[in-house]
Amino acid sequence: MNQEVIKIEDVKTMIGVRSDATVYCKLNPKYANRYDPSFPRPFKIGGGTFWKRSEVEGWIDDQMNKNQL
Repeated sequence: MNQEVIKIEDVKTMIGVRSDATVYCKLNPKYANRYDPSFPRPFKIGGGTFWKRSEVEGWIDDQMNKNQL
């Protein structure tokens, strides 16, 4: 199993946002206007927070498909 893990800087670049807070708001139901239950959940390794690149890419693909007319 060789899955690439990425940090928040990469996630922000991939989804086109500048702020860490924007990413974390997507994960928090308290921010109803930004919350997205389908957004990939991070995981911890040691003291770092990471995402699976394939999950973020899948989420982006889903967003593109959802927004096609």
